[in-house]
Amino acid sequence: MKTKILVIGDLMIDRNYWGSSHRVSPEAPVPIISVQNVSDSLGGAGNVCANLSAAGLHVQIISAFGGLEKNCVKSLLDSYEIDYSKCIKIHKTTTKCRIWAGGHQTARFDFDCNTSDIPSRSLIDALESLSFIPPVVVLSDYNKGIFAQVRKIINFFSNHDVKILVDPKSKNIANYSGAYIVKPNRSEFMKFTHFDSSDSLENNAKRLCSKFGIENLIITSDSQEVLWSTSSSYHSFQVAQVPVSDVTGAGDTFIAYLGASLTRGQSIPSSIEKAIAAATIAVKHHGTKVIFPHDFELYDDTPIFIPSSQPLPTMNRDGGLVFTNGCFDLLHAGHLNLLRHCRALGKYVIVGLNSDASVSLIKGDNRPINKINDRATTLLATNLVDYVIEFEESTPIKLIHNLKPDYIVKGGDYHVRDVVGAKFIKEYGGEVVILETTKGFSTSKIIENMIDKI
Repeated sequence: MKTKILVIGDLMIDRNYWGSSHRVSPEAPVPIISVQNVSDSLGGAGNVCANLSAAGLHVQIISAFGGLEKNCVKSLLDSYEIDYSKCIKIHKTTTKCRIWAGGHQTARFDFDCNTSDIPSRSLIDALESLSFIPPVVVLSDYNKGIFAQVRKIINFFSNHDVKILVDPKSKNIANYSGAYIVKPNRSEFMKFTHFDSSDSLENNAKRLCSKFGIENLIITSDSQEVLWSTSSSYHSFQVAQVPVSDVTGAGDTFIAYLGASLTRGQSIPSSIEKAIAAATIAVKHHGTKVIFPHDFELYDDTPIFIPSSQPLPTMNRDGGLVFTNGCFDLLHAGHLNLLRHCRALGKYVIVGLNSDASVSLIKGDNRPINKINDRATTLLATNLVDYVIEFEESTPIKLIHNLKPDYIVKGGDYHVRDVVGAKFIKEYGGEVVILETTKGFSTSKIIENMIDKI
């Protein structure tokens, strides 16, 4: 039997007009779009539901829709086997229409429906008539009116062991007091009424969690990280940099897979990793993209950088984990030769990368030449590395204990017994591989030669 989850929120239709443009209108300086296709998909809370259903959950939605688009909404919900029996009938359905030409969005027009006039009793009746109390409830707020009564919704579940996840639009964070997770994007977070612009993002997040009884704040952005804060801790998760085609619905995808993972008992760090993966896949596509489990197969091959502040994700070990480490300050032919040998040994190559402080401790105060993010980016660009993991210590022994690689690879005049982690890896049947150093290549010598030529 599928695990059940409840979504409450603003349901809408995302309608896309796909076409091309080869001339300008004689009536006004605007392109004429020749439309070849029209597609409808669930948007807002509907898109959250579609992704949860694709993830394998039994989904119930409480929302409001109706009017001319009523049958379209029902058909789309039926296609994902989403239970909409508790939805409230209204006179209209919010519809967002996007016009595309040659793969580019040229315009958008919206038919908005404000549902704030829904009698409060209608929502409470819908909640009280539920046949189950789900472990997780997702609140998808698009500021269309359902959450004019958000406090009543949260209070309804306060006496049950329910994790409430909120994708917010209200600037008043007090509305979400008592939620398990509130997930604003960075812009929304900085617009919260109690945000202090004179203080850091971290301090604001911790303070707002404490002040309003929110267990977790997860702050997304379109840059390189997702931030997770409680009242006492703060963590950063890196996001793989991919070509972005369209960000439509990426936030829906994120909170859907966050909720799906939590419903199945996953930890918050693991759930965030899954949500990042799903949203990263979604933005590669034009229009609203529903993510299915098979979509992750391609994402698993996307190389990523994991800073020392971030928990290690669960890694696919099929085909073997190959580990090497170093400073990799100036990438040269010797490094590339080492990485090629690593790639030949197993499917997944992991580089333990010394932090900036660690490099300075080992090499001196004038090193590194390149900072950690630049060194990691260069390594990932070789297509010979799957994971770059930063470590702060002078040796990667703790990282090796956590990863348990199948191979540890070192270049140079090492004896196996002198390799960090050699004794440990042999205990579970792993292997240490020593490669001959490529002659004539050394970062220190390259730097010395550069100085001599100045």
